[in-house]
Order: sequence, then C-alpha cells, then structure tokens
Amino acid sequence: MRAPSREDWLYSARSFAAAALALWIAFSLDLPRPYWAMGTVYIVAQPFAGALRAKATWRLVGTLCGGFFSILVFPQLVNAPPLAAAVLAIWIGLCLAASLYDPTPRGYAFMLSGYTAALICFPIVDSPETVFDTAIWRMIEIGLGILCAWLMHGVLFPRAGAPRVLAASSTWLADLARFGADSLTRPHDPERFSAERRRVARDGAALATLFHQARYEVAGRRAPLLWAGRLHERARALPTLLTAIGERGRALAALDPAAAEALAPLRQDIADWLSASLEQAPGPNRLLGAQRLETRLAEAARHPLSLIHN
Repeated sequence: MRAPSREDWLYSARSFAAAALALWIAFSLDLPRPYWAMGTVYIVAQPFAGALRAKATWRLVGTLCGGFFSILVFPQLVNAPPLAAAVLAIWIGLCLAASLYDPTPRGYAFMLSGYTAALICFPIVDSPETVFDTAIWRMIEIGLGILCAWLMHGVLFPRAGAPRVLAASSTWLADLARFGADSLTRPHDPERFSAERRRVARDGAALATLFHQARYEVAGRRAPLLWAGRLHERARALPTLLTAIGERGRALAALDPAAAEALAPLRQDIADWLSASLEQAPGPNRLLGAQRLETRLAEAARHPLSLIHN
C-alpha cells in the first residue's frame, strides 16, 4: 500500500475546503439539513475535472427530476398509502433499470432520480403536506454542495484528465498488441490465455469510463478524444475476435494439418506487425504494412487453396 502523494493531499485539502464552504453557507442560510450540502461535496468530488463535471452535472439533473416527481405525484396519492408505495417502488425500479442500461455518466441521473424520490417521500409519509418544502430544500442543498465542489475542483483548481486518458490508451493498446501477437504464434495455454484475455478486457472496460468522463473537459481538451473513443470501441472487440481465431486455428489443425501449416506464415507476419507496432512510430511505413496484410488476407479469403499449393 503506497503512501499518499502530494496530489492526494492537495485533492483531500480541496475537498475539505469545498465541504467546509458548503457547510458554512448552509448554516448561514439556515437550511434545514446542512449535512446534505456537505455530504454532496464528498460524493461528487473527483480527482479530475472531467470526472467531477460529469458526476456533478448528472447528479443535479437526477436530483431535480426526483424532486419534481415527488412534488407532482406524491400529493395525489396521500389518501392511498399502498398505491403511493407501489408507485414509488415502480419509479425507483424503472430509474435503477435505466441506470444499469446506460453505462455513460448519464446513467447516474437515472439512479439519482429514483433515490431522490425515495429520500423525499418515505420519511414524510405521515406528513405529506411537507413534500414541497422537503423537495425544494433538498434540491437547494444538493445544488449548493455541487456548486462548491465544482468551484473548488473544476474552476479554481482544475486538473485535466485528458492526458491521463491518452496515456492509458497507449498502454492498453500496447497490451492488446502483445496479446494479439502471442495468441497468433505461441502454443495455446487455455489458463494463461483466459487470464490474459480477462485482464485486457477489464482494462478496456475501465478505459471506457475514463473516455466518457474526459469528454466533459473544457473544449480545448476534447479534440484528441474524438478519434480515441471510436478507436477504443473497435479495439475492445479484438480479444473476442482473437479468441475465435485461436479456436478455429486449433480446429483447423485437428481437421486439416496441411491447411493449418500453410496459414502459419501469414499468422506469423501478422504477429510480427503487431509486435513492431509497439516500437514503430505512426506513419506511412506502419500504414503500408497494414495495407499489405489486408491485401494478403483478402487474397487468401478469395483463393484459400492457393495457400496450400504455395
């Protein structure tokens, strides 16, 4: 376990300052639940500006939606408690389901819409006439906490996340190239292969979250991410594709050893190109090598018997 770095201490100090500011303002305005404002600061605080803006934006949207739902729906059902409980349960369930189906930061808004309605309505089931005040105060307090966190982490002391995303992308693509080269040429070891595939897929999923968060950076930082997101989406399919190639290669070796042997040079050339791409700078030479391999693959697909004859 590593000791906290200088950046960790600064992040903690900024979060504390934002929470103290939110609590002071809440007490100054005599808000009924100041701890909601302070707690919100720590909930939405993130080390990078893009991640904070993403979480803060959709938390505010979710809180507003849940608050307005409570104001509009709950008073209509006060005379039918079982129906009110059923409607709230359906609303919460639908919101949580929507959050699970949306992997982007926007899914946080769906989740908060359900949680906010529950936190507002269930505690006041015996005093439904206070739903308006409770909902409005909660929206104000949550908004205050978000504003203080945004001010401290996103305006006064922003820390860009785009460089981290680009560096992590380079590392992940290098791991993916090594995995591809090994899967095409090395003897198949099911346990090692499965573990490596899961690791690459896990790192790719984590990188997807960073992409979504980094899009909330300031405009000048978003340009490099326009191509990176599309590249990442395509690259995430490669572990599954390489698994399928390996399975078909083993099946072909069992059914037709001559055909498998004929494909070996092409597979080796592809693996060599993947390995070389780790060190070779992007440019015409690397692109030309890829185009030549694509031509050979297309020719082999059109005339598979020519590989064996050659």
